[in-house]
Amino acid sequence: MSSAKTMLKTLPAAVLLIALPWTAAAYEPSTQMYGDHGDQGKQPWVFDIRTLTKENENYRDTRWTGEFFQMVLMSLEPGEVIDLEVHNNHDQFFRVEAGTARILMGETEDNLDFEATATSGYGIMIPAGYWHKVENAGDDALKLYTFYAPPEHPADTVHQRYEDTEGYEH
Repeated sequence: MSSAKTMLKTLPAAVLLIALPWTAAAYEPSTQMYGDHGDQGKQPWVFDIRTLTKENENYRDTRWTGEFFQMVLMSLEPGEVIDLEVHNNHDQFFRVEAGTARILMGETEDNLDFEATATSGYGIMIPAGYWHKVENAGDDALKLYTFYAPPEHPADTVHQRYEDTEGYEH
C-alpha cells in the first residue's frame, strides 16, 4: 500500500472532509450569483462576495438584511469617508476588497488614538462603543463590505453618492 493511501486511512474523517475540497481536482468554487439585485434579506442567498463588492458603484447599498444581521456594500471615491460614528450596542466588521482605507478609532469622540491602514484582503474589527471613521486614503475607489448585528440601516437602503447621506440618520 502506498504511503499516501496509508496516511489517508489514518487521518480522522473530519480532517478528510475539511481537506477534500482543496485536494479534489474537479473542485471549483461557484461564481454564479443568485438573486443579485436589491436587498436579498430574509431568504437564502449564494453569491461571490468579492465580485459583488468590487462591482458595487454605490456609496452604501444594503444587500442582505435579516432579522438579526445585515451586510452592506460600500464604495468610497478618493477622499470620501464613512463619517465619525459609534455603535454602542453592537460590534462591526469591515473587509476591504480594493483600495486603501485609513481607519481611526477611539473610546471617545475627541480622542481617536487608534490609527491603521488597510488594503485589499484586510479585515477591520470595530468593538461596540468605539468611535470610528473610515477614509479612502488612496487614488482609486475604496471597495468594502461591512456586517452589522443587529442591522444598522433599513432594508433596501441605497445611497448612490456620499452626498446622498446628508441628513441621513440611522
